[in-house]
Amino acid sequence: MKKFTLLSLVLVMALGLFAQVNQRGLRQAFQEKDMSEWVERYNNKADFQQAIKTYGDIYFEDDFSTGTTTSLPTGWSTVDIDANSNNLVWEWTDTGTTGQYGSAPFQSTSNTNGWMMLDSDGAGQATYDAFLYSPSYDLTGRPYVAVVWEEYYRRWGNEAANPYGGNPTHLGVIVDGTDTTEIEIHSTFETGDVTDNPEGVMVNVSLICGGEDNVQFYFRIAGLWDYWWHIDDFKIIEGAGNDLQINETYALSVYQFGTSGFSWFGYYSRLPLSQVTDYFFQADIYNNGVIDQTNAMLTVTVDIDGVYDDEVSDTILIHEVDSLFSYVPAWYTPNGIGTYGATFEVSQDQVEEVPESNVAGPTEWDITTNNIIARDTRWTRALGASLYTGGSDGDLLGVSYFFPNATEANSLSVFIDYRSDVGTIIIGQVYYADTDWILQIESEEHIITQADLGHWIDLPLITIDPTDDDLDAETEYMAAVEMYWGGGDLNCWIGADDEGPHVYSQVTNLRIGQDWFWISDMPMIRMNLAGSTVPPVWTSPTTDTIWVDPSALPVTYDLSLTAMDPNIPALSLMFDTIVMPDFVTGFTDGGSGTATITMTITADDISTYQYTNTGGVDIYNNYGISYYVSNGVEENATYNYFYIFETTLGTSNTEVSEMVIYPNPTTSVINITNVEGASIYVYNVIGELVASVQQAGALSQVDLSANANGTYFVKVVNGNDITTQKINLIK
Repeated sequence: MKKFTLLSLVLVMALGLFAQVNQRGLRQAFQEKDMSEWVERYNNKADFQQAIKTYGDIYFEDDFSTGTTTSLPTGWSTVDIDANSNNLVWEWTDTGTTGQYGSAPFQSTSNTNGWMMLDSDGAGQATYDAFLYSPSYDLTGRPYVAVVWEEYYRRWGNEAANPYGGNPTHLGVIVDGTDTTEIEIHSTFETGDVTDNPEGVMVNVSLICGGEDNVQFYFRIAGLWDYWWHIDDFKIIEGAGNDLQINETYALSVYQFGTSGFSWFGYYSRLPLSQVTDYFFQADIYNNGVIDQTNAMLTVTVDIDGVYDDEVSDTILIHEVDSLFSYVPAWYTPNGIGTYGATFEVSQDQVEEVPESNVAGPTEWDITTNNIIARDTRWTRALGASLYTGGSDGDLLGVSYFFPNATEANSLSVFIDYRSDVGTIIIGQVYYADTDWILQIESEEHIITQADLGHWIDLPLITIDPTDDDLDAETEYMAAVEMYWGGGDLNCWIGADDEGPHVYSQVTNLRIGQDWFWISDMPMIRMNLAGSTVPPVWTSPTTDTIWVDPSALPVTYDLSLTAMDPNIPALSLMFDTIVMPDFVTGFTDGGSGTATITMTITADDISTYQYTNTGGVDIYNNYGISYYVSNGVEENATYNYFYIFETTLGTSNTEVSEMVIYPNPTTSVINITNVEGASIYVYNVIGELVASVQQAGALSQVDLSANANGTYFVKVVNGNDITTQKINLIK
């Protein structure tokens, strides 16, 4: 066992070396911390309740049971100070949101008593800056104070269209009626991010109002047609005195350039054995208490396939309610192939009040003999150049990779988000780092198909000169995807990972026009080197919509899957039971790259969301499922969300027919074959009926030229047979 104990002074001196070598210069990795660091989140209700009990007494609490639909809970008040006087204020509810993009029922501990809600989606096109004020509290003799609550929040916050620059949310603390401090609650949330339902929140406010005799709190949210914020089970509890917490952990690649210095190249989720570098470790350690912690020690233990391999450590000094990144300056050298796990633990002289928060990890990465290099850990969200202000056709997303040894690039693997539109186009590209990014090699255009959605695809790189695919030693390259979606409302989206232990500012790239930026999401773009085995390819269309007749429930639906690999025909398919919805009743691997998922759908499976429209579709739900195909070396994981719609058009059989719709995408007219005698309905993405045909012929045409560019659903009903297909209109 090797053990290193070095003072932080050594670390500070070493940091000056990190600016060397990187050809573009290192971008600032970590920003100055603010009070948003005081916000602690708990996505497990049991852990949240245990944390409340651990800290000590509950001084005050309110489950909002005294509220009604016409009056707020006792002592609480609300006001909207937005200049447009829309008067969008907080309200008490026991039913939930009313908007088209409403939330699922709030699952707070005391939801049967009602809760507080700001329903921006229900108000629609209205600006607001809404406050929810608590009663005043006397905290005399109570120096350690934390505020806790349960919440369910989703962010829209389109900064380009929002007068408040997003969807800011704050906890406000008012002392003696005038001294006000605001703490941002969802500072790291981006467009579309949503909390768990519910999610526990704890904020230690001891330094602001501990021991004060006149304290009032408020919740503040501002924006323009956003989603919603639910709050319940508000408590003021005894805060922590001694509570160290590890918030973030990092295992980072570091490389020594002879005698000229060294540089670090971020986190890799997997590295080929031929490109392994040393590692060093760092952690964001936060003092959630109000007492300085002395002789704190950060220790990192590394396992390989669960077996202990090594340990490194460093002493640190941590101040009251403070956050710092602590580095372990001793490097770690990986020892062969396997799954590596780094577990972080911090200790101190003081008696820790919540010992479980002193341990984090393991942070894991793989070293393999298969020559694929990657940074992403798992799909968590969609990402596209169109989602950024000024994004247009030809803009790109990229991931930087450093190669200590010379090699060759064969192809790129790209994960296509399930919401991407069929017919949009991507091009895989490899750039090398000079004074700017220089294009070296690219793939042919790839037109997104229905079978690509929710899957990994392979983009072979086209070699014109024999050296085009050469990657030089000790050089940084970028694997990128150039995107084309017609400049309209279509989605050309790939997958992204926003939860991995990444230093985004070092390794992510976004090009808008001629300008380069880094982003706080990891594009799912991997580089396949010479001799690599790439994942199999899915060939079955991705299911995005299932229609069921409520009078025929329960109904059984079979989802057929197919995949292929020309090099390794013996494939196996697997289903992820962890995220399996309850209505999935069977999974059968048919062999040779085929499988069937069987679903038995009941009324409870489609009763979550409701709205009324002219097409007769008024109840729906959406679900995520995950399944895999393996060629024995690599897996192609699918992350697919689909909708189950209830239809009132008398259909009960959801088997796919022989209907053919073309062209797709279309510029105006779609042709539909094998639909004689059927009824045809075309819906937009929000369920509005935009076109219909009754008693269709064997070949029917539908003219969509009067409609806006975008995605549409074509539903064909013929007796008890129903077929639905997604098409794209690009004029």
